[in-house]
Amino acid sequence: MKQIENILVNMFHKKPAFLYTIPGFHRNFQSVYKLGRQQILVKEYNSKKDLKREVFFYEMFGKNKLIITPLFYGHEKNVGCFEFIESDSKGDLFVGIEDWARVHSCFLKSNELNNPIMANHKSKNLPEYVLNHEKEFPKISKQIAEVLQSESYQNFKTLIHGDLEKRNILIKNNKNCYIDFEFTGRGHPLRDLSLLLLNHPQDKEKIISMYRKKISFDYENIEKDTKKELFIKAVQLIAEMKNINLPSKRKKNIHTRFLKVMDSYL
Repeated sequence: MKQIENILVNMFHKKPAFLYTIPGFHRNFQSVYKLGRQQILVKEYNSKKDLKREVFFYEMFGKNKLIITPLFYGHEKNVGCFEFIESDSKGDLFVGIEDWARVHSCFLKSNELNNPIMANHKSKNLPEYVLNHEKEFPKISKQIAEVLQSESYQNFKTLIHGDLEKRNILIKNNKNCYIDFEFTGRGHPLRDLSLLLLNHPQDKEKIISMYRKKISFDYENIEKDTKKELFIKAVQLIAEMKNINLPSKRKKNIHTRFLKVMDSYL
């Protein structure tokens, strides 16, 4: 904590007051400090690459204004400092779809995707994983593997958030505001939609319909690719959960929910 205080003093020339640590699972340790009327989110990164990537995208979106983000104050060593926005101020899911349809359209096939700072969202060996772990996918493992092995109708590549879910969509000045860009980079545009569909399956038709209307490129047979990308995301998350520090009951609930969503597509 002393190191954090020294870094904040160097940045703001005032001594901050520690408020609290943000509970729950986070890739990087997060805490909130108060400096006068300002509340500052302090993130301590386990990886320098995560820090560099997040700084890059906060600065990029700060310039191009494609989406709104919290203010980025600066970084030192393994620490980044950002404007803190209360997490209970959740943004509008469907405005989020519109915003990221705009980002996807803007960066489709862009040369900027070649920047090495980009996270690269590939999907390797997932059919093999499913078939080798059939107990994790009871009764539907072979069907899931077939979907994962199928050819995509469109192999689009664009800039994606990489972790686009409701907890990363907040409200600032009555508008959607986006956070957490550690996973942002190049990937299939429907990879962003897939996480929203996993968490909001009841809104499937509305999500796909709105996205199709808001993108500026033609996407025939979007439903087929949506199914494949959703399965990719679900299997990746199920595999990764083994290494995530969450209560076993919560892991089981997430696992069961994802299986139920995939089963509804079969």
